Amino acid sequence: MLKEPRNRTRFLYSDEEARLLQATREPIRTLILVGIYAGLRIESEALTLQWDDVDFKNNTLTVQAAYAKRGECRTIPINHLLREA
Repeated sequence: MLKEPRNRTRFLYSDEEARLLQATREPIRTLILVGIYAGLRIESEALTLQWDDVDFKNNTLTVQAAYAKRGECRTIPINHLLREA
């Protein structure tokens, strides 16, 4: 019998996401939204964001190379839910 990989990616169902967001307050709620909608790692990427990394005109945010997993600068689109957070 094959074993299931330990590091399997799991996504939240929409009802789980709604309950999680209802149960949290700022600033934790915004961190959760960044994790869900931008796919950022909380400790190494989301917590290192600066206002200069957010481009509201183009609806993007930039993870600086020093904090990105592969050491490369990344630009990520943000949706309206994250923009309003």
